[in-house]
Amino acid sequence: MDDFEKYRRAWNNELAFNRATVTQPQIRDFMSTQSKGLKNGYRNALIFDMVLKMALVFALTLLAFWLDADRMTNWTWVFVALLGYGIYHQYRAYARIPPNGWVTESATTCLEGQLDYFHHYYHRAMLVSALSSALVFVTGSFYYYLFKYQKLPNFQVDDLLVLILGALLAYGVSAFAQIMQGDYQIKQLEEILEELTEGKDNRDVLSRFRQAKTRNILIISLLFMAGVGLLIFFFIHMVAIQ
Repeated sequence: MDDFEKYRRAWNNELAFNRATVTQPQIRDFMSTQSKGLKNGYRNALIFDMVLKMALVFALTLLAFWLDADRMTNWTWVFVALLGYGIYHQYRAYARIPPNGWVTESATTCLEGQLDYFHHYYHRAMLVSALSSALVFVTGSFYYYLFKYQKLPNFQVDDLLVLILGALLAYGVSAFAQIMQGDYQIKQLEEILEELTEGKDNRDVLSRFRQAKTRNILIISLLFMAGVGLLIFFFIHMVAIQ
């Protein structure tokens, strides 16, 4: 039985939710599935970010040779150095994820392991990840100008301001959305851990966790779409003023 089937059956088991509390085996099974999903999702996010950063390194290296002695060449090498550090940092965060996730015999220990990892590594990894969004915007803008004009135009103060604001917006939206999602997950895990360790009534702990997760995904999706819309606006405006 795969993880998705276990998860589906946990929610559709009417007898389980009619009891006064959710049993420890049910909580452990749920947390096992949740832990594996969290591990796989986070690993995939780190892998995607490392691959994206490698692609940006390649694109910026080509750009540096294309620009040759252009005034922006030094900046491209600075960006490459930042990306190199980012790849190294994300690999370290990836290597610290337990091979089997945080699955243990105890639901409490499983939760504590997840919380410890999130508190120590998640925020920094997401801040580093957001760097990719900013440099995608900057690199894409440079390539657009090179393909259109065969060189970078003479940027005026307002041009640079729009470019910098666009990069900061890309970074801010990406970092905010990812950190907000992580903080919400941490909050939910902490609440479940509190209920388990203090013996509180946990009859609807799993259903509340599921509802909160769905609501969080919806909020993050709306923020992401709003951020993409603002970035498109900034890019169109930057092109229009050239």
